[in-house]
Amino acid sequence: MVAGNRRLKLDRIDVEILRTLQENARVPLKELASKVGLSIPAVRARIDRLVDLGVIKGFTVIVDPSRIAERVRALILCKSQQTALVICRRSSENSSRLKRSIRSQAPIILP
Repeated sequence: MVAGNRRLKLDRIDVEILRTLQENARVPLKELASKVGLSIPAVRARIDRLVDLGVIKGFTVIVDPSRIAERVRALILCKSQQTALVICRRSSENSSRLKRSIRSQAPIILP
């Protein structure tokens, strides 16, 4: 792993924590601590360190649109330079806000 300009060496516990979190990011710390043989505070410190170093970039939720009562036509996630996420449901106000937000960003040039 690379943090800034230096490479990070992960031990087997870091690797096991990452593997477990990739399978289930909501695993209870008590369960994770038991699995890797550390205390809960030690596991929390390792996770915080991995986040701070950029090894863990975030935690993701996968939405199943068929489980939502409303009919979803589009679920749009936009990341702006201010790192804010925009979730837009179809409405003229939200559409206008999304268009303004996109127009205010630098153009994206694809190769």
